Amino acid sequence: MKAIILLLLFFLWSCNSYKQTSSNFYQENSNMNLYAFVGKKIDVKKINSNFKQKIKDPNSNDSIIIINMDEEFICKYQVLQNVFNKINKDTLEFEAYDHYGRPDFEKHEYVLLYLSKNIDGKFIHMKYQFDALKHNDKGFVGKNGKSIKKLFLNKKNTTLKERLGL
Repeated sequence: MKAIILLLLFFLWSCNSYKQTSSNFYQENSNMNLYAFVGKKIDVKKINSNFKQKIKDPNSNDSIIIINMDEEFICKYQVLQNVFNKINKDTLEFEAYDHYGRPDFEKHEYVLLYLSKNIDGKFIHMKYQFDALKHNDKGFVGKNGKSIKKLFLNKKNTTLKERLGL
């Protein structure tokens, strides 16, 4: 009988500790053009958008050639967990731009992604901003073992601080 009680207590304790360590961190601030979510990669497609545009300088009337130096991608990710400002979709398509080729975040199955919306309301990846994640029995954590909360707050309060006007 003691063994059954001990087993039951151990089971209840381990369920409780799982609940406490699972990441359910979420914040919202509709005044910030920032969306962060835990995503699982579905697809990342390069768009052939290398363009060269010739325009006239309105002051000198000289011809100016504008060349896009970034590669453009359409990314499709499953939204597994909202972290900052809710995305009301199970799957999300967004644009990503990368000056160095393919975006590094596509190398990982699970990522914490940082997006904003453009003036047309389309989601755009905040260039080079992501955290690689792994999934374990306690939920999602960074590859370095940091929690979703720590990863997000660190990024928000350092790298993204200037972009967000904080």
